[in-house]
Amino acid sequence: MLLNQIDQLILNRTNLLQAVIDAMKEGVVIQNTDGAIVAANPASCEMLGLTEDQLYGRTSIDPRWHSIHEDGTDFPGEDHPAMVTLRTSIPQQDVIMGVHKPDGTLTWIKVNARPLHESNTNSLDGVVVVFTDITEIKMLEERRFQLRLQQERTQILSSFIRSASHEFRTPLSVITSCAQMLAKQTDPIKKMHNLAVVDQEIDHITQLLDKMLLMAELDSMTALDTESVSLSRLLNTLQTHYYRSRKRMIEMQLGSDCVEVNGHGRYLDMALRMILENAIQHTAAADTISISVHTDDDTYYELVIEDTGQGMTPEQRDNAFSRFYRGDKAQTARGFGLGLPIAQRIVQLHKGEIDLHSTSQQGTIVTIRLPRPVHKAAGTKPRP
Repeated sequence: MLLNQIDQLILNRTNLLQAVIDAMKEGVVIQNTDGAIVAANPASCEMLGLTEDQLYGRTSIDPRWHSIHEDGTDFPGEDHPAMVTLRTSIPQQDVIMGVHKPDGTLTWIKVNARPLHESNTNSLDGVVVVFTDITEIKMLEERRFQLRLQQERTQILSSFIRSASHEFRTPLSVITSCAQMLAKQTDPIKKMHNLAVVDQEIDHITQLLDKMLLMAELDSMTALDTESVSLSRLLNTLQTHYYRSRKRMIEMQLGSDCVEVNGHGRYLDMALRMILENAIQHTAAADTISISVHTDDDTYYELVIEDTGQGMTPEQRDNAFSRFYRGDKAQTARGFGLGLPIAQRIVQLHKGEIDLHSTSQQGTIVTIRLPRPVHKAAGTKPRP
């Protein structure tokens, strides 16, 4: 009689526990030591898009699962929290994964796994997995991200419109004035002067358009077609160019005659020109501009472009890589505020880093770190 009462009590408690588990919004499954599902509540079936019969016996490494990480890469079955806990007996907590249901829809879940031990021997008897549907939260996060992205794009566009309008307005006003004077003038010398001014302003507009198109081109890229590029040859060519065209001597400390990176030669040349043009614009003829290449690091080559020019204020330094930012608030010096942002984007596309340090009236240091080639393919020729 007593045994029957005990059995009935156990049965009642078991039924109560089962009712609680069945009523939970969280998915609950129990897997044996082989990883096979031996129990599942209704919420788990709904989240995974499978019936109890379809779930029973299936393991986390079953190839029919199509799970992904938050970055979209495959989530291997052996890395599932249940399998990790079965291997290590260590609980797993708040693991996020996406599960594709049989109908193709994607459900995001947050998973916790706890080991089950036999009461007498304390040996591992299985694992209980509890997971929560966070699909709506993920969708909300994505909407917020897209909203922030749209706001950033709007801010960039607004900044572009303001800056471009100013840059276009000035040369167009000059061109209009010169055209009006040309219509009235008869003096050939004055006409030639006004034509030269018009030509200069058209060239200014063309340069602005070229930089804007280049910035848009770089923004549309996620990767570059790369090959072996000789930094030594590239820097020596730039040194010769600026001496011949601008009579500016750039000091070089290459460290090695065979410094090569995997990159895009034309874009790297553009990035260095943007930085050097900025240095030349803000230095006097007597100031020094130097480039040194450091090869000590096993991971990166480091290019340091240093000048002893007028330097930057803290505000100018903090905004140096902001698009269309002009440190000269009066905008008396010609420029578009795109040179350093273009250089930064090119370095980023090369999986590199760029930093700027500057002190007013003391000069500016721009440091570029480019990844060293992992290995040098046989027969690869440096790209000039």
